Amino acid sequence: MCEHKQDKDFILNNVKRTIDILEYADKKLLNNKQFMIDVFKVSSGLALKYASDELKNDKECVVQALQNSAGFALKYANENLQSDREIVSAAIKRWRYPLRYSSVELQKEFNSKIDEYYKKHKI
Repeated sequence: MCEHKQDKDFILNNVKRTIDILEYADKKLLNNKQFMIDVFKVSSGLALKYASDELKNDKECVVQALQNSAGFALKYANENLQSDREIVSAAIKRWRYPLRYSSVELQKEFNSKIDEYYKKHKI
């Protein structure tokens, strides 16, 4: 793998099988926004786990990861973005479960709104 750690095409072709190949990728690739967005598109947004700290704090990158992980990539987003209302809203579009990775403040706020909705619609 060492000889392929900087080979974008090799990694993109193999990340489809397992995102864990990113563990061996060159740090420059893991800090390359377009490369990581491409990874999310061909595999899973959970690959955010391997992205650089800079990209874990990049809204556009995190939103792409959320869209390709049913919101579960929120777990790997920077703490600042886990407290961002827009990001958390994107994360819980399909399921409530990713809310557990948001800030406590937003968990309370969104849980309250969701509970109100359920009561109103008798769900």
